Amino acid sequence: LPGGTWPRGQIIELLVDAPGPSEVSLCLPALAQNRERPCLWVLPARAGVHSRSATTLPFAGQLAAAGLDPARQFVAQPATARETWWVLEQALRSRQFGAVVAWLPTGSCDGDRRGLRRLQGLAASGDALSVIVRAADAEQTPSSAGVRLAIDHVDNTGRIQVRLLRRRERPLIEPLGLQLPS
Repeated sequence: LPGGTWPRGQIIELLVDAPGPSEVSLCLPALAQNRERPCLWVLPARAGVHSRSATTLPFAGQLAAAGLDPARQFVAQPATARETWWVLEQALRSRQFGAVVAWLPTGSCDGDRRGLRRLQGLAASGDALSVIVRAADAEQTPSSAGVRLAIDHVDNTGRIQVRLLRRRERPLIEPLGLQLPS
């Protein structure tokens, strides 16, 4: 991305077919650049459609290997979609976190659009790295996120393709093939 890192003060939206370790691995280098401030991980809502939340959050060894202190990582797992939006708004409003990584529940397009607009406004007023993970089918819906990436799994070896759907500079036409660390 421009500047060689992920931008702060705006929402970075990752679109994935199912929550899992690929989006975490993709985020870890950017999170490691922000290790002096705590990070909030907002797991998929227990009442949501995704049930793989146990495989979503990196384990302490993976965090330490990336240069992150596991003691500075905070985890929330809301019970409902409404609570997920509330937790995100409070985290961004508080400005206590250097990074917020959250898996959004699937819901109505209008509710998502309004919620994302509110989150983008809160992110713009702070300097946190704000990563929102959504289902791949949200690619067809409007979003106020400043950066939008779609992650496509290529195979079971940790190889992914990343399509850059939106950024402030020129669009990237070809997808990027990346090998994620194991």
